[in-house]
Amino acid sequence: MKKIGRISELNRRVVRQNLATSMSLLIGKERFSGVFSREIEKYEVGDLVEIKYKKVGFLNKMETIWLIAKKTAKNQGFLQGSKIYFICLLPCIFVFLLWELSIMGSRWNLSFIGFLLC
Repeated sequence: MKKIGRISELNRRVVRQNLATSMSLLIGKERFSGVFSREIEKYEVGDLVEIKYKKVGFLNKMETIWLIAKKTAKNQGFLQGSKIYFICLLPCIFVFLLWELSIMGSRWNLSFIGFLLC
């Protein structure tokens, strides 16, 4: 069987005198475990992976794991910074529009302000 998802929990343990690594991970609400070579260290929480596994009783034993996409901290920081920028920018635009309407002195200022608030 196959499963694709993001790693939400990851536990690693070195076994067999540094020749292999035991790995247990959580994808969605299912736990998977397996023993792999030392190169398995490249996986992190948040990575998108595809797993080929077998059901052994109530355990899900991983046969192979493929990395589809890495979680990068750069993208996360950029997105959060852009959100903060736009959250600060929108009230400034709103205040500027209110100021422009007050200078024009038209009768429909209050109805337009009500429209902007909705």
